[in-house]
Amino acid sequence: MTEENESLGTVQHDNGNYTACLVRTVEHGKAAIWQMLVDPTKFINWLSPGSIDHVTGGAAKLDFGDSGIIIDSIVTDYENENPA
Repeated sequence: MTEENESLGTVQHDNGNYTACLVRTVEHGKAAIWQMLVDPTKFINWLSPGSIDHVTGGAAKLDFGDSGIIIDSIVTDYENENPA
């Protein structure tokens, strides 16, 4: 099953697991975007407080505070390109 909303992205549900795909166009360079994705002091500004281990199989945890929603996930793929 796949749910779609062009403005938000897609969420796919398969055997009790969910996969979300979000595509956004932003006016920042690769290095700035990389930091927004991997540095908790930066992604808190656009996503939520949390932590993401920088390794395949690592933990990804986001805490959406006031909503009471906490997302515990696993990093399924990670490649450090060190964008400049």
